Amino acid sequence: MKIRLYKDSVRLRLSPGEVEVLAKGEKVTEAFQWGDIVELNFELIPDDSITLNVTPNRSTWQITWQKEKLLEWSESEEVGIYHDFANKGTKHIKVSIEKDFACVGREGEDKKDRFPNPNAKAC
Repeated sequence: MKIRLYKDSVRLRLSPGEVEVLAKGEKVTEAFQWGDIVELNFELIPDDSITLNVTPNRSTWQITWQKEKLLEWSESEEVGIYHDFANKGTKHIKVSIEKDFACVGREGEDKKDRFPNPNAKAC
């Protein structure tokens, strides 16, 4: 899972293998470790609801999403699913869950376990 944080949004990009895991009803996890002091964990969990839980003491973001919606998405041509979560106060956190496509024009990039890029005409 590739994770991109920007201002009030988080984007999760999933490989075909990870989308398949979600379609089976299993969670997908990713951890970022920076030395001994920083660890940041992301969990995308199929469930019966849509929620965003951030556990600051463990540095874990848990995003639960409706199992049926994840299954529908996994079998479709749709690139992503999107949701705005209300945060305390007036802020919202935008969450994007997208299929990770192979990049076009990047030499040397590992393109294994990526969705075929619809913009790649001659690749």
